[in-house]
Amino acid sequence: MDKIAIVTIQSQNYGNRLQNYALQEVINSLGYEVETLRRSNFSSSEMGIKRYVKRIAQIILQTKTEKFNSFERNIRYAKVMCTANSVPAGIEKQYKFFVAGSDQLWNPYYDFVGDVDLLSFAEPRQKISYAASLGMDKIPSDKEQEYKRLLSNFSKISIREEQNKKLIENLINKKVEVNIDPTFLLSKDDWCNLIEKPKEENYILIFVMQRNKSIFKF
Repeated sequence: MDKIAIVTIQSQNYGNRLQNYALQEVINSLGYEVETLRRSNFSSSEMGIKRYVKRIAQIILQTKTEKFNSFERNIRYAKVMCTANSVPAGIEKQYKFFVAGSDQLWNPYYDFVGDVDLLSFAEPRQKISYAASLGMDKIPSDKEQEYKRLLSNFSKISIREEQNKKLIENLINKKVEVNIDPTFLLSKDDWCNLIEKPKEENYILIFVMQRNKSIFKF
């Protein structure tokens, strides 16, 4: 069975982990073995102290971390470790394709995004993106040439926002598709199979982007 690697942002962000899982399952359903390249958002000089700080934070937020890690076990990770700008030598020989996506892994203002997210290490025929996002409607002038060079030889490109379609097409002079977030590609039953049902029979689930006490006044 051919192997495909997903390249994406990795953080303790619910949306990020959900899209990673969804993309994995969709590609797997097409008959491929899928792994996500394990990612460190730190440089080698930062790894020691930041790992220690992260571990302390995890202990403090133990309940949230345990639940987060419980879901994280649904994602199949590669054994190798990558950073934003480096991958192990010869990794392009281990996979048939590399899929960049989804989420804002092409946002030039994120300090943990690098040329690995633009699949700089892969052969042109191996380079695919699915619903990748820039998170903005303009590429900074100092990044244009780098993005043009690295995106020009993708075999297939799809992005998440309609507003970025012409931006990238004009940059690389190639057709770009717009596709939905991979979380919408799974069915209701797919997601329900992952849900741990609450013990309480009567409850209300509230999801808000910002804290707002007034929303809890019924």
